[in-house]
Amino acid sequence: MDLDPRRLLTLQAVHRHGSVSAAAAVLRITPSAVSQQLAALERASGVALIDRSERAVQLTAAGLKLMDAARQIERALDDAGNELGSRQDSITGTVVVGAFQSAIISLVSPAVVAVRDRFPGLSVQVREVADAAIPRMVRSGEIDVGTVEARLNLSGLRGLGAVAVLDDPWELVAPTMWGVRTVSELTTRAWVSTFDDARADALSQVAAMVGFRPRIEHRCVEYPSVLALVAAGAGAAVVPRMALTLFGSSQVRSIALPGLGSRTVTVLHRSSRSEPSAAVSVVIDMIGASAAAIRRST
Repeated sequence: MDLDPRRLLTLQAVHRHGSVSAAAAVLRITPSAVSQQLAALERASGVALIDRSERAVQLTAAGLKLMDAARQIERALDDAGNELGSRQDSITGTVVVGAFQSAIISLVSPAVVAVRDRFPGLSVQVREVADAAIPRMVRSGEIDVGTVEARLNLSGLRGLGAVAVLDDPWELVAPTMWGVRTVSELTTRAWVSTFDDARADALSQVAAMVGFRPRIEHRCVEYPSVLALVAAGAGAAVVPRMALTLFGSSQVRSIALPGLGSRTVTVLHRSSRSEPSAAVSVVIDMIGASAAAIRRST
Protein backbone atom coordinates (compact mmCIF):
# COMPACT_ATOMS: atom_id res chain seq x y z
CA MET A 1 0.00 0.00 0.00
CA ASP A 2 1.57 3.28 -1.17
CA LEU A 3 0.28 6.05 1.11
CA ASP A 4 1.81 9.39 0.18
CA PRO A 5 2.48 11.36 3.40
CA ARG A 6 1.47 14.61 1.66
CA ARG A 7 -1.95 13.16 0.89
CA LEU A 8 -2.34 12.07 4.48
CA LEU A 9 -1.68 15.64 5.58
CA THR A 10 -4.26 16.85 3.04
CA LEU A 11 -6.81 14.45 4.52
CA GLN A 12 -5.97 15.75 7.97
CA ALA A 13 -6.48 19.35 6.80
CA VAL A 14 -9.93 18.49 5.43
CA HIS A 15 -10.85 16.77 8.69
CA ARG A 16 -9.47 19.59 10.83
CA HIS A 17 -11.03 22.49 8.91
CA GLY A 18 -14.33 20.87 7.95
CA SER A 19 -14.39 21.26 4.17
CA VAL A 20 -12.39 20.85 1.00
CA SER A 21 -12.42 24.60 0.32
CA ALA A 22 -11.21 25.47 3.82
CA ALA A 23 -8.42 22.89 3.59
CA ALA A 24 -7.42 24.27 0.19
CA ALA A 25 -7.14 27.78 1.63
CA VAL A 26 -4.92 26.60 4.48
CA LEU A 27 -2.74 24.47 2.19
CA ARG A 28 -2.61 27.23 -0.45
CA ILE A 29 -3.72 24.96 -3.26
CA THR A 30 -6.96 24.77 -5.26
CA PRO A 31 -10.02 22.83 -4.03
CA SER A 32 -9.69 20.70 -7.15
CA ALA A 33 -6.15 19.74 -6.12
CA VAL A 34 -7.39 18.78 -2.66
CA SER A 35 -10.11 16.59 -4.17
CA GLN A 36 -7.62 14.93 -6.51
CA GLN A 37 -5.28 14.14 -3.61
CA LEU A 38 -8.11 12.65 -1.59
CA ALA A 39 -9.22 10.52 -4.53
CA ALA A 40 -5.64 9.31 -5.08
CA LEU A 41 -5.34 8.45 -1.37
CA GLU A 42 -8.56 6.43 -1.53
CA ARG A 43 -7.32 4.55 -4.58
CA ALA A 44 -4.04 3.77 -2.85
CA SER A 45 -5.73 2.60 0.37
CA GLY A 46 -8.51 0.70 -1.41
CA VAL A 47 -11.20 2.01 0.95
CA ALA A 48 -13.50 5.02 1.22
CA LEU A 49 -12.05 7.65 3.56
CA ILE A 50 -14.78 10.31 3.34
CA ASP A 51 -18.48 9.76 3.97
CA ARG A 52 -20.01 11.56 1.01
CA SER A 53 -23.59 10.84 2.11
CA GLU A 54 -23.34 13.62 4.67
CA ARG A 55 -23.56 17.30 3.83
CA ALA A 56 -20.58 18.23 5.98
CA VAL A 57 -17.28 16.47 5.46
CA GLN A 58 -17.07 13.40 7.69
CA LEU A 59 -14.35 10.79 7.73
CA THR A 60 -15.17 7.10 7.63
CA ALA A 61 -13.76 4.76 10.27
CA ALA A 62 -10.88 4.00 7.89
CA GLY A 63 -10.29 7.72 7.41
CA LEU A 64 -10.15 8.31 11.13
CA LYS A 65 -7.68 5.45 11.46
CA LEU A 66 -5.40 7.17 8.95
CA MET A 67 -5.54 10.33 11.08
CA ASP A 68 -3.24 8.59 13.59
CA ALA A 69 -0.61 8.20 10.88
CA ALA A 70 -1.12 11.81 9.72
CA ARG A 71 -0.64 13.11 13.28
CA GLN A 72 2.59 11.11 13.62
CA ILE A 73 3.87 12.62 10.36
CA GLU A 74 2.94 16.12 11.51
CA ARG A 75 4.72 15.63 14.83
CA ALA A 76 7.83 14.29 13.06
CA LEU A 77 7.88 17.32 10.73
CA ASP A 78 7.43 19.68 13.66
CA ASP A 79 10.28 18.00 15.55
CA ALA A 80 12.54 18.18 12.48
CA GLY A 81 11.68 21.83 11.96
CA ASN A 82 12.40 22.65 15.58
CA GLU A 83 15.71 20.79 15.42
CA LEU A 84 16.70 22.57 12.20
CA GLY A 85 15.69 25.93 13.66
CA SER A 86 17.82 25.23 16.71
CA ARG A 87 20.73 24.21 14.45
CA GLN A 88 20.35 27.35 12.37
CA ASP A 89 20.45 29.54 15.46
CA SER A 90 23.40 27.73 16.98
CA ILE A 91 25.72 27.78 13.94
CA THR A 92 27.57 31.07 13.89
CA GLY A 93 30.93 32.47 12.86
CA THR A 94 32.76 33.20 9.64
CA VAL A 95 33.84 30.78 6.91
CA VAL A 96 36.33 31.97 4.28
CA VAL A 97 35.94 30.34 0.86
CA GLY A 98 38.59 30.43 -1.86
CA ALA A 99 37.51 29.61 -5.41
CA PHE A 100 38.32 30.16 -9.07
CA GLN A 101 36.15 32.49 -11.11
CA SER A 102 33.57 30.20 -12.68
CA ALA A 103 33.16 28.32 -9.40
CA ILE A 104 32.45 31.59 -7.59
CA ILE A 105 29.74 32.48 -10.10
CA SER A 106 28.06 29.07 -10.42
CA LEU A 107 28.70 27.35 -7.08
CA VAL A 108 29.84 29.72 -4.35
CA SER A 109 27.57 32.74 -4.96
CA PRO A 110 24.35 30.68 -4.71
CA ALA A 111 25.78 29.03 -1.59
CA VAL A 112 26.41 32.47 -0.02
CA VAL A 113 22.75 33.36 -0.60
CA ALA A 114 21.52 30.06 0.83
CA VAL A 115 23.68 30.40 3.95
CA ARG A 116 22.54 33.99 4.50
CA ASP A 117 18.87 32.95 4.23
CA ARG A 118 19.05 29.82 6.38
CA PHE A 119 21.83 30.52 8.86
CA PRO A 120 21.64 34.19 9.85
CA GLY A 121 24.46 33.88 12.38
CA LEU A 122 26.90 32.49 9.81
CA SER A 123 28.96 34.73 7.53
CA VAL A 124 30.71 33.60 4.34
CA GLN A 125 33.65 35.57 2.94
CA VAL A 126 34.87 34.80 -0.58
CA ARG A 127 38.34 35.08 -2.07
CA GLU A 128 39.04 34.62 -5.79
CA VAL A 129 42.05 32.31 -5.85
CA ALA A 130 43.83 30.21 -8.49
CA ASP A 131 43.07 26.60 -7.65
CA ALA A 132 46.77 25.66 -7.57
CA ALA A 133 47.12 27.74 -4.39
CA ILE A 134 44.05 26.29 -2.69
CA PRO A 135 45.61 23.27 -0.89
CA ARG A 136 48.32 25.42 0.71
CA MET A 137 45.84 28.12 1.73
CA VAL A 138 43.40 25.63 3.26
CA ARG A 139 46.15 23.88 5.18
CA SER A 140 47.60 27.18 6.50
CA GLY A 141 44.19 28.48 7.59
CA GLU A 142 44.14 31.43 5.16
CA ILE A 143 40.87 30.01 3.89
CA ASP A 144 38.55 27.38 5.38
CA VAL A 145 37.12 25.93 2.17
CA GLY A 146 38.49 25.90 -1.37
CA THR A 147 37.40 24.66 -4.79
CA VAL A 148 39.84 22.93 -7.13
CA GLU A 149 39.38 21.60 -10.64
CA ALA A 150 40.69 18.06 -10.30
CA ARG A 151 40.07 15.03 -8.14
CA LEU A 152 43.27 15.23 -6.09
CA ASN A 153 45.30 12.38 -4.67
CA LEU A 154 44.72 12.87 -0.95
CA SER A 155 47.74 10.78 -0.04
CA GLY A 156 49.80 13.88 -0.75
CA LEU A 157 47.41 16.20 1.10
CA ARG A 158 47.73 15.11 4.71
CA GLY A 159 45.35 16.94 6.98
CA LEU A 160 42.91 17.81 4.19
CA GLY A 161 39.59 16.32 3.26
CA ALA A 162 37.92 16.52 -0.14
CA VAL A 163 34.34 16.43 -1.38
CA ALA A 164 33.81 15.99 -5.14
CA VAL A 165 30.74 18.08 -5.96
CA LEU A 166 30.52 18.31 -9.75
CA ASP A 167 31.70 16.51 -12.89
CA ASP A 168 31.89 19.30 -15.46
CA PRO A 169 32.23 18.02 -19.07
CA TRP A 170 34.92 19.44 -21.35
CA GLU A 171 33.75 21.15 -24.53
CA LEU A 172 35.78 21.61 -27.72
CA VAL A 173 35.04 25.08 -29.10
CA ALA A 174 36.00 27.04 -32.21
CA PRO A 175 35.23 30.50 -33.60
CA THR A 176 31.87 30.55 -35.33
CA MET A 177 33.43 32.61 -38.13
CA TRP A 178 35.67 29.68 -39.07
CA GLY A 179 32.67 27.63 -40.14
CA VAL A 180 34.28 24.33 -39.08
CA ARG A 181 32.12 21.37 -38.12
CA THR A 182 34.60 18.60 -37.23
CA VAL A 183 37.71 18.36 -35.09
CA SER A 184 39.75 17.21 -38.08
CA GLU A 185 39.32 20.69 -39.56
CA LEU A 186 41.09 22.14 -36.50
CA THR A 187 44.34 20.19 -36.68
CA THR A 188 46.19 22.91 -38.61
CA ARG A 189 44.56 25.85 -36.85
CA ALA A 190 45.80 27.97 -33.95
CA TRP A 191 44.81 27.06 -30.38
CA VAL A 192 44.22 28.93 -27.14
CA SER A 193 45.29 27.19 -23.93
CA THR A 194 46.12 28.00 -20.31
CA PHE A 195 49.27 28.15 -18.21
CA ASP A 196 47.93 25.45 -15.88
CA ASP A 197 49.18 21.99 -16.88
CA ALA A 198 46.11 20.27 -15.41
CA ARG A 199 43.82 22.37 -17.59
CA ALA A 200 46.07 21.93 -20.61
CA ASP A 201 45.71 18.15 -20.22
CA ALA A 202 42.26 18.40 -21.81
CA LEU A 203 43.77 19.85 -24.99
CA SER A 204 46.49 17.18 -24.90
CA GLN A 205 43.74 14.58 -24.77
CA VAL A 206 42.11 16.04 -27.87
CA ALA A 207 45.46 15.94 -29.67
CA ALA A 208 46.03 12.32 -28.65
CA MET A 209 42.52 11.28 -29.70
CA VAL A 210 42.75 12.91 -33.12
CA GLY A 211 46.48 12.46 -33.73
CA PHE A 212 47.99 15.92 -34.16
CA ARG A 213 50.19 18.41 -32.35
CA PRO A 214 48.28 21.60 -31.48
CA ARG A 215 49.86 24.91 -32.43
CA ILE A 216 49.27 26.92 -29.24
CA GLU A 217 49.53 30.62 -30.01
CA HIS A 218 47.81 32.09 -26.95
CA ARG A 219 47.84 31.25 -23.23
CA CYS A 220 45.46 32.65 -20.61
CA VAL A 221 44.86 32.34 -16.88
CA GLU A 222 41.05 32.21 -16.84
CA TYR A 223 38.42 30.80 -19.19
CA PRO A 224 36.65 34.11 -19.97
CA SER A 225 39.90 35.26 -21.59
CA VAL A 226 40.19 31.98 -23.48
CA LEU A 227 36.65 32.30 -24.80
CA ALA A 228 37.13 35.96 -25.72
CA LEU A 229 40.06 34.98 -27.95
CA VAL A 230 38.06 32.13 -29.49
CA ALA A 231 35.20 34.53 -30.20
CA ALA A 232 37.69 36.89 -31.86
CA GLY A 233 38.82 34.13 -34.23
CA ALA A 234 42.25 33.76 -32.61
CA GLY A 235 42.08 30.01 -32.05
CA ALA A 236 40.16 26.93 -30.94
CA ALA A 237 40.17 25.74 -27.33
CA VAL A 238 38.95 23.17 -24.83
CA VAL A 239 36.92 24.64 -21.96
CA PRO A 240 34.64 23.22 -19.25
CA ARG A 241 30.91 23.40 -19.95
CA MET A 242 30.30 25.53 -16.86
CA ALA A 243 32.62 28.23 -18.24
CA LEU A 244 31.08 27.99 -21.71
CA THR A 245 27.60 28.39 -20.24
CA LEU A 246 28.71 31.45 -18.27
CA PHE A 247 30.97 33.21 -20.76
CA GLY A 248 30.20 31.78 -24.20
CA SER A 249 28.70 33.77 -27.04
CA SER A 250 27.21 33.39 -30.49
CA GLN A 251 30.74 33.85 -31.85
CA VAL A 252 31.79 30.53 -30.25
CA ARG A 253 30.50 27.13 -31.32
CA SER A 254 30.94 23.66 -29.84
CA ILE A 255 32.47 20.91 -31.96
CA ALA A 256 31.32 17.38 -31.16
CA LEU A 257 34.02 15.06 -29.84
CA PRO A 258 32.68 12.02 -27.92
CA GLY A 259 34.78 10.70 -25.06
CA LEU A 260 36.41 14.00 -24.13
CA GLY A 261 35.55 13.47 -20.47
CA SER A 262 35.13 16.04 -17.71
CA ARG A 263 36.89 17.91 -14.95
CA THR A 264 35.87 17.23 -11.37
CA VAL A 265 35.24 20.25 -9.18
CA THR A 266 36.27 19.31 -5.65
CA VAL A 267 35.88 21.15 -2.35
CA LEU A 268 38.85 20.97 0.04
CA HIS A 269 38.70 21.52 3.81
CA ARG A 270 40.87 20.81 6.82
CA SER A 271 40.27 17.38 8.29
CA SER A 272 40.92 16.42 11.92
CA ARG A 273 39.01 15.26 14.98
CA SER A 274 37.50 18.72 15.33
CA GLU A 275 37.29 19.67 11.64
CA PRO A 276 35.40 20.34 9.54
CA SER A 277 33.40 22.45 11.98
CA ALA A 278 29.61 22.63 11.80
CA ALA A 279 29.90 26.02 10.08
CA VAL A 280 32.30 24.70 7.43
CA SER A 281 30.08 21.64 6.90
CA VAL A 282 27.10 23.90 6.25
CA VAL A 283 29.02 25.86 3.61
CA ILE A 284 30.22 22.65 1.93
CA ASP A 285 26.63 21.37 1.90
CA MET A 286 25.38 24.59 0.30
CA ILE A 287 28.10 24.45 -2.39
CA GLY A 288 27.04 20.85 -3.02
CA ALA A 289 23.43 22.01 -3.36
CA SER A 290 24.53 24.58 -5.98
CA ALA A 291 26.26 21.78 -7.90
CA ALA A 292 23.14 19.60 -7.68
CA ALA A 293 21.09 22.43 -9.19
CA ILE A 294 23.54 22.64 -12.10
CA ARG A 295 23.26 18.87 -12.68
CA ARG A 296 19.45 19.09 -12.72
CA SER A 297 19.53 21.92 -15.27
CA THR A 298 21.76 20.11 -17.79
